[in-house]
Amino acid sequence: TSRPKVAIKISEGTNEVLIPSLLSGKIDMVVGRLSTLRYRERITREKLIEDRIVAVVGPEHPLAGKPDVSFEQIRPYGWLLPPLETTLRRQVDQFFVNQRHYVPPRAIESVSYLANRALLQSRDLICLMPEEVTAQDVGNGNLARLDWTVPFGRGPIGISLRADDSLSPAARAFKAALHQVAAERAA
Repeated sequence: TSRPKVAIKISEGTNEVLIPSLLSGKIDMVVGRLSTLRYRERITREKLIEDRIVAVVGPEHPLAGKPDVSFEQIRPYGWLLPPLETTLRRQVDQFFVNQRHYVPPRAIESVSYLANRALLQSRDLICLMPEEVTAQDVGNGNLARLDWTVPFGRGPIGISLRADDSLSPAARAFKAALHQVAAERAA
């Protein structure tokens, strides 16, 4: 609110799509799961919070509200998965291999939160998402968190910036606001 006339454009996508746009100067920053692999020497990373991946379903899903859900109970259901090129998807696929080469009966790839939420509310699907992303919808009953501990996927959420570039005053103010909100949530 300190800069009410500044226009902000939000682009949704994976790091594999957004980081090249960051490096080319098309976007000023990427806010999300901090990339650990490529471009390390060209990107500055600033951690905001530590987040974990949780399994979420629609409120009418047969497993919603059940205590101590096991992977055996999850096996019959379809999944909403991140795209193949993402770190989370590689972790999911490795987990599935370790579960006697489990193959989901149905799988839909999507990074769109709105599409994922709509699909979860209308189908018996399971989706793995960052806990912070789902907190509001879980809190108001639009989604339900499964009582199953995802055995992977904990990681930092933060800001990725071009290492050799300075931000505009508006972008610096936005970055400072992100850090302030993260600090308030951690307190």
